[in-house]
Parts: sequence; C-alpha cells; structure tokens
Amino acid sequence: MSKRRLAISAVVAAFALILTGCSSSSDKGSADGFVGVILPDATSSARWETADRGFLQAAFDAAGVKADIQNANGDKAAFQTIADQMLSAGAKVLILVNLDSESAKAVQDKAAAQGVPTIDYDRLTLNGSASYYVSFDNEAVGRLQGEGIKDEIEQFHNRVYNWGGTNGELQWMSNDFAYFWITLEKLERVMFKYVMNGITDKLGKKFRGAKGGLKGVVSNRVKNTIDNIPTENFVRTAQVEDIYSLGTISAEKLDNDS
Repeated sequence: MSKRRLAISAVVAAFALILTGCSSSSDKGSADGFVGVILPDATSSARWETADRGFLQAAFDAAGVKADIQNANGDKAAFQTIADQMLSAGAKVLILVNLDSESAKAVQDKAAAQGVPTIDYDRLTLNGSASYYVSFDNEAVGRLQGEGIKDEIEQFHNRVYNWGGTNGELQWMSNDFAYFWITLEKLERVMFKYVMNGITDKLGKKFRGAKGGLKGVVSNRVKNTIDNIPTENFVRTAQVEDIYSLGTISAEKLDNDS
C-alpha cells in the first residue's frame, strides 16, 4: 500500500472516529449528512486532482460514506465560500487542505461554532481547531530527503576526485556539513568540465564537435558562478599549515672527569 493510500485510509478512520463521538439516537438527519472535502488548488501539485481526489472518493465509496469533494483553485475567498455552502448543506465533517493557516482557521472556527468537526489533511492549520491532523510520516520523509542530498554530495565529490580536482576525502563534520580541499584553479577546471559535459549531453552526439566554439561561453558561465558563490560556503580560502616551536634543547657539556 502506498504512503498516499495510507494517509487517505487514516483520513477515513479519523472521520469514522469523529462520527462515533458525535452520533446519538436523537441525531436527526445524520443519514442525510455528508463529508465535505476542500482541496487547495490544481497548480501547486498535480496530485490533488490526479491522485488525492480519486483515492479519497474511492475510500469513501468503499466505506459507504457520501462525500462532496471540491477544489478552491488557489482562491482563499472561494475556499471559505465552499466551506459555507457545505456547512449550510448539512456537512457532518469538513476535511481541509488549507491554502494558508489564517483562512483555514476562519473556516474551522465557523464549523466549530456549528458543532461540525474538522480534519486537517496533509497541511496543518496553525492555531486551528481541527480534531485530527492526518499526513504522511514527515520525519521519515525528511530522513529520505536528507539521505538523497547526502548521496548527491558524495557523488559530486567523487566526480571532482575523478577529474583531478582534489586528492582529499570528503569530510563529514556532521549530518548536514561536509567539506573537501580544492584550489580555485582546480575548481574552475572541474566546473568547466561539468558544465561542458552537461551542455553537450543535452545537445546530443552530433554536436560534440561544437566544444571548441562553446569554450568561451562555458568559461564565462563558470567564472560568473564562482564569483557569485557566497563566501560563507568556504571554510577557508587557502589551506593553512601551522608551525609550532617547541623551543631549543641543548645537551650539557660533559666534565672531563666523567
């Protein structure tokens, strides 16, 4: 089961818990109620319309739950209008993927005033009143992202090493900081190769002979890139060799009698 399906299953489970807590024998019209879902947009990520909408609808259908899934299309005013319409139509629960915390909090406050619980899905509403927050395991996602970045750094160092840019090892000072020694001359040479290879790979084999004509363009690009590297990215601009003096040691002259 994918992480997205797990998250959606958790949404439906949270919805079931809310209904269990809210239901009573005197709850008129509960059979006619529905779950209102407001998605944020279709531009920040294709997933909302191409994945989440379908998965949510399938999960609600499987659970025998009526649902109204709408998209605010990036409009905060539309987000609140959709919520008002759902509340007026008798929504029993609102599931929100907010555009920002402020507009979502206003919806949650209005829903709470009418006794309608809300669920934050994927995006947490700060200072909101949602009964549940359902998302992926964001710590695990962060670890995977960190491992990916670390792999990229190590691969970059290996390329620099293979191109003669450094004869030193990559030194990891912590989980988020690493360094290796390279001179400015070697850095320019390595970056020239890196950029030139990237351009010619994109142009294709038939343009391999254009390398000579690209030299000036690539050299200027490399120079501009190096000139714009923030100074804080450098531990030192020159390797330092510390020389320590331990003082002088002289032997005592032996007596003639010794």
